[in-house]
Amino acid sequence: MPDQQPSATAVALTLVDELAAQGVTDVVVSPGSRSAPLSLAVAAHEGLRMHVRVDERSAAFLALGLARGAGRPTALVCSSGTATANYHPAVMEADAAGVGVIVLTADRPPELRDIGANQTATQQHLYGGAVRWFHEVSAGGDRPGAYLRSVVARAMALAAGGVAPAGPVHLNVPLREPLLDDTATALPGHPGGSTVAASPSARSGPASRMGDAGPDRAGPRPAGSAGTGAATWLPAPVEVLAGRRGLVIAGEGAVGGDDVLDVAAALGWPVLAEPTSGLRHRDPAIRTGHWLAASEAFVGGHRPEVVVQLGRPVLSRPVGAIVAGCEQVVVCDPLDRGWDPQRNARLVLPVAFAEWAAPAVDGAERVEGWLDAWRDADDRAGAVLDRLLDEGTDPTELGLVRDLARALPDDSVLTVASSLAIRHLNETMPVRNGLRVVGNRGVSGIDGFVSTAVGVALAHDGPAVALAGDLSMVHDMTGLVIGPDEPVPALPIVVINNDGGGIFDLLPYGSGVAPATFRRLFATPHGVPLGGLAITTGAGYLGLDEMADLPGALDDAWANPGITIVEVTTDTPTETARYHRIREAIAAELG
Repeated sequence: MPDQQPSATAVALTLVDELAAQGVTDVVVSPGSRSAPLSLAVAAHEGLRMHVRVDERSAAFLALGLARGAGRPTALVCSSGTATANYHPAVMEADAAGVGVIVLTADRPPELRDIGANQTATQQHLYGGAVRWFHEVSAGGDRPGAYLRSVVARAMALAAGGVAPAGPVHLNVPLREPLLDDTATALPGHPGGSTVAASPSARSGPASRMGDAGPDRAGPRPAGSAGTGAATWLPAPVEVLAGRRGLVIAGEGAVGGDDVLDVAAALGWPVLAEPTSGLRHRDPAIRTGHWLAASEAFVGGHRPEVVVQLGRPVLSRPVGAIVAGCEQVVVCDPLDRGWDPQRNARLVLPVAFAEWAAPAVDGAERVEGWLDAWRDADDRAGAVLDRLLDEGTDPTELGLVRDLARALPDDSVLTVASSLAIRHLNETMPVRNGLRVVGNRGVSGIDGFVSTAVGVALAHDGPAVALAGDLSMVHDMTGLVIGPDEPVPALPIVVINNDGGGIFDLLPYGSGVAPATFRRLFATPHGVPLGGLAITTGAGYLGLDEMADLPGALDDAWANPGITIVEVTTDTPTETARYHRIREAIAAELG
């Protein structure tokens, strides 16, 4: 590289300044040496909120949660070597879920690679196809400032999405020594230095030395801004939808809101909406879709002729069976993500459902009684569910999840772990307004849950709560390790502790396997005392003994700064038996 290449500090200041200019507000930093110029540049910028985490995996999921909560890309900074690999699980989730994260990995310069230099690894294309774009940053050429700013502008555009799905972007940043030079007097902590606000409106000091005019800064595109104009080749909606017995089935990543519910109501169709779809908030959304779909008698008399799939519904096997058994499945997705879990879609339309279907609504023929039959069955199934969950005062898994979804005030956000917790929410959550549900449903891992929930809560302006099983909690214990200088939300984490993976008792793995082997391989008991974990990490702790104590426990947790673990102890065999009892009772009711 030429001798006139800008210093590591100047490169870092320019990259970070342009992140802020492009609309990034939060940056998560993983401590390290090679990334020192980037980290110090973040700390110096008054327009950025910095978060520091020791564990890179937790740091990456924190960034993911911040991006989910705020609806805009966040940035990640780490040093070279194994630190970069620990970001990979969150990058995979961001890719599959369509969440914008800009990953900046510091690296050794090319001349130190492949010669045994310390802490040097192959970081080029580290995340494979999980990123929207990989670019190795250099700073050569006649206008290095303009180049660096254009790189960040492109990264932000791809991370924010629009015409294509949002997602992660990887910028690998080789930095030569000296990592801090004379321009470092602008960075905090440097001897004789002072903090400089390298804002986009008033760049000064070393930032101005690379302030060559870059691209116009339109900022990130708002969510849902993708062009959704119906193509002329799309089939006429009235021919596909009108006069048919149909269902709208929505999962994570569904595009649309009240407009979808309006069209479905006009067509006379029920909506089976998973909690993270954002559509279970008013009629014609159905609360007990999982239980109705599990009733052979009900499905036998109410099989749809058309299913419109929005997003990726995967939480309920009985609902999935309805989709698999329908001959006319229409997938509507303006981002064209290819989501067809049952592999039987007859029409895959790159357009928002409400926009395409609107012409079929006015004066469209409806199947009389179709929606009313689903509403009636929903009411009856819901009454059975609530009656059985209201037996006794001891906390139960399904009852606790239902009561939590009921108790949260308007403008709340609920971050739910994968595995059994999100399924229980899908099985019990009432149809209600004012509650946003977030979960890592891209690749549905339990890793990074605590950190994701903290990020969502930090980005949310209102009450926040998290719901997890004990394995999700234990898997991300380092998410509770938050330094005294870091922003921390008032966040109750409600943990259902059955000492292992209770979901496996509901899956077909136990037949023919010795109980001890089954428990060791699948339930994986851990024996971690959550109260002790709270003491070790400085979190609060509350044990919940009765269902009626839940609202008070939430209020106490919100009143205290920081994270509070609210533990509910349950027994998997008892809960599994209760689940099957509810399923059988609802089926008998619908007979």
